[in-house]
Amino acid sequence: MLRDVLQYYFAGRRPSQLALIRELNANRDHYVATLDPAQPWPLPVVIWGSDDRIFPLPIGQRLARALNARLIVVPGAGHNLPVDRPEHATRALRDALAMTR
Repeated sequence: MLRDVLQYYFAGRRPSQLALIRELNANRDHYVATLDPAQPWPLPVVIWGSDDRIFPLPIGQRLARALNARLIVVPGAGHNLPVDRPEHATRALRDALAMTR
């Protein structure tokens, strides 16, 4: 069954999306190891696609409320914001980073 789920999830993905997923998975331990728990975290920001069918917007809204975070909604984006709406996702990320200064 897991094979069927994965096959469905990855069907129709662009090679760049598959490469990103593989890279993130292969290096997840490295990303976690580079975090410095002594460093203060910036204010939380949740960036969400308005058309995310995997985790619909109400989930993002609940997450933002639970974290007491600002919610930035990327219009017309699905679950993979950088691929769906790269220019809007970049702007949202820049806005989020600017808030931490």
